[in-house]
Amino acid sequence: MGVLTKILIILVALGIGAAMIAKFFFGKRGPARLSAESTSTKPVADMKKCAVCGTYVAAGAPRCARGDCPLGGARA
Repeated sequence: MGVLTKILIILVALGIGAAMIAKFFFGKRGPARLSAESTSTKPVADMKKCAVCGTYVAAGAPRCARGDCPLGGARA
């Protein structure tokens, strides 16, 4: 047998071995996929940038501990 034939046989054997190992770890289910049921349906809050410190906070967030906090609401 030629060298090329031996290399092809080794590559095929390695490919089959890798497929068997993948089947062992993943089984018949395949890699994990996100389904419509698993996605989050939580409401999303609008964010706005603080004029003083530059961080983004929820639109209805209470004031922080800073004395010059421009946000409304009660102090935290």
